[in-house]
Amino acid sequence: MYRPDKKLWEEAIQNEIDALSKMRTWDIKELPPDRKPIGAKWIFRVKRDEHGNITNYKARLVALGCHQKPGVDYDEVYASVVSKTRLRIVLAAVNHLDFHLH
Repeated sequence: MYRPDKKLWEEAIQNEIDALSKMRTWDIKELPPDRKPIGAKWIFRVKRDEHGNITNYKARLVALGCHQKPGVDYDEVYASVVSKTRLRIVLAAVNHLDFHLH
């Protein structure tokens, strides 16, 4: 890749690899002889501020999940974090009903 911002993209890729390693996102296992590895691809995005100026280069490594089979390729499903709106609704309901939240 030859671009003026090549170093910034390489840094974004390294940041993603470091984050995935730090979070222990995967375990390296021996691939059974009858199985094929699941592919992955990089997603690149430039983040900009309200004036259109570049603020950040983001790189994400994503698995090609369309080829995965439940119970064969994975046995856990990651649930994303709750949205701020849903959290506010739950907290408002707890307050309105005078419940205690732990």
